[in-house]
Amino acid sequence: MPEDARPTIDALLAEAENAFEGSHAQALVLTLKALALAIEDGDVELIACCQLECARQQRVMCRYGEALANLEDSFNYFVQTGDRLREGIALRTYAAIYDEVGLFDEALDCNQRALVLFEETNQTLFRAICFEDTGNIMRRRGYHAEAVAAFENGLALLDELPPGLAITRSRAHLGCGLLEACLEAGDDGRVLASIGRVLEQVCIIGNGNLEAYCHSMAALAQARQGDAAASLATAATARHALARAESPYERVGCLMHLGRARDAVGDFAQAPALLSEALETAVLAGIQDLTLKCHSELAQICERAGNVTLALEHLKTLRRLEADLLNSRTDIRLDRLRLEVERERSRHSEVDLARQELERQVAARTVELRAAKETAERVSTPETKCIGTPE
Repeated sequence: MPEDARPTIDALLAEAENAFEGSHAQALVLTLKALALAIEDGDVELIACCQLECARQQRVMCRYGEALANLEDSFNYFVQTGDRLREGIALRTYAAIYDEVGLFDEALDCNQRALVLFEETNQTLFRAICFEDTGNIMRRRGYHAEAVAAFENGLALLDELPPGLAITRSRAHLGCGLLEACLEAGDDGRVLASIGRVLEQVCIIGNGNLEAYCHSMAALAQARQGDAAASLATAATARHALARAESPYERVGCLMHLGRARDAVGDFAQAPALLSEALETAVLAGIQDLTLKCHSELAQICERAGNVTLALEHLKTLRRLEADLLNSRTDIRLDRLRLEVERERSRHSEVDLARQELERQVAARTVELRAAKETAERVSTPETKCIGTPE
């Protein structure tokens, strides 16, 4: 490996960061290339940093298993070395994964631990990003007022920072989160009044996922305000933007908005078709929380459309998945307890080994001191000559 491995890897990671908003796939390819170079170089710190970046990108693409595998190794390294900033970034990535697979308590715990670390290290930008995560967690669980407050807190923190692309990127993501929270709270007027400004920021950073998502939110707000023609036109724009979207999560959310918009104007043909497409995407990507929401929405729409049998099927599936999710939460907590037991056992083993090594060193030192003392005594005792012995 050449001596300039670190600059090459740093350049690849920077290129990946710049590519991320426009192409998640391209960003991940670049980061995986950086990880391969780091592994070849054998630098443990570089490997951990690349694994963290891979995990962040894999999470956005809903590749949760790969993301968690990369997170586990990198997170442990950052804890051991005291890198509190990257420890916080890893924790917020854990929080996002747990949230998207429906593990609310675990998501909130990791989110709050990350926020504490960012506060302790005076990381204003990451504090703002953490509030975005808090808002998403609260919004997805129906805590609308708390979600709105979290997004507004994040945007207020960004106001304290000088302008730049990173700030615009965070402002776009926080803005979309705030719009979604307002939409879920039924504040359609605020959504339509703010959507233009947020879309402008989204277009600056070139994020096709958020562009489609914004248009779909506007289509739903317009439909609920009774403007069916405007909603239909906006929905067409959203579908066009959706063709460029890579993130399964945003894709599912967008399709759900569009389905709910058709439901709001009484289109019981298109509404279930759109939500069924959303459900299929959510299931394939393993997005547990949106899978549950799709079944819930479809049950209600089918009931309103008079298809009680299909509505009941969705409700049965919903209840089964909720039970599975409860079991998953229990399994995760048990895994954590097992991990703590193993860590404690390992700690005791390390203590025992350290004690044995210390005893060995003391014993060896005692032998050395005894030998030195005996040698000194022999040197200091004069030889006795026998009387009468001829010279």
